[in-house]
Amino acid sequence: MSKRKYSQKEHDDVILASLVRYSEYCKKGYIVSINPGTKQCHDIGGGLFPDIVVWTPNNKNGITHIIEEVETDETVSLQKADDWEKYSNFGTTFYLVVPKRSYQKAIQIIKARGIRLTMLQYYYVSKEGEILFSTDK
Repeated sequence: MSKRKYSQKEHDDVILASLVRYSEYCKKGYIVSINPGTKQCHDIGGGLFPDIVVWTPNNKNGITHIIEEVETDETVSLQKADDWEKYSNFGTTFYLVVPKRSYQKAIQIIKARGIRLTMLQYYYVSKEGEILFSTDK
């Protein structure tokens, strides 16, 4: 159980670190919502609550522009790939963020399932304790 709590904390810390990267969108009038842990603050329809949603309001629920899903070593799995597939079929920009240790595993799952995404990124923690993101091996 304690491993899951650590994983959830890591997950939520990565969401917050990634959130900083969307500050320019806020300046342009977009809304950036997060769904950390078990909180369900903003859905994209169909009961889907990705970790980060960049959207603009309209007459109904809003228009989703970017979906970002963050995973931990524990959650890079075939089971979670069901969610990735739903997000990839949503018809908008979809970013998947995984730990560096699970990058190759995520690639294998994505290829095996034929999941389309805009970008696969990995995160790691620097010696100074900062969460950093990259797209290259």
